[in-house]
This record gives sequence, C-alpha cells and structure tokens, in this order.
Amino acid sequence: VVDIKDMFIDIGASSKEEALEFGVRPGDQVVPFFEFQTMKNEKLLLAKAWDNRIGCAIAIDVLEQLQNQSHPNIVFGVGTVQE
Repeated sequence: VVDIKDMFIDIGASSKEEALEFGVRPGDQVVPFFEFQTMKNEKLLLAKAWDNRIGCAIAIDVLEQLQNQSHPNIVFGVGTVQE
C-alpha cells in the first residue's frame, strides 16, 4: 500500500500554483476520464467499469454526507478490486 504522501497524479500542472489555478485542491476526489455513450433512453448512459469508478465516488460522497448526521447505523464504505 502506498502512503498518501507518496501518491502522485499527473494533471498537467507544472507547479502547485498552476494546479490551484486549475481549481484543483488537496482532498479533491479523483476519477479517471472515460468515454461514455448516451443510450436510446437518454436517462441511461453506457460506459466501461462505470459501476466501479462512479460507485467509489458515490460511496465517498454518501459517507461525507452521513458523517455529521444522527442515525442509529454503523456505515461502511467498501471498495474492492477484481471481480
């Protein structure tokens, strides 16, 4: 497992200042860019591995929204690799 301090994501910025100008902030969620298609029913979209990629982002968002809410549940956000 890589320590978060050792992680690197290339966003095309040449400096911290340039990254900030791009609107990128520490702690921002990151998901890979991928092509998708709108289906005949325009409410539906089709993409490779969408469930895995978007699912992780949604889980993080839900956990953040529940963090300061009062509820009787123990909530876990889980991600896995390989199917």
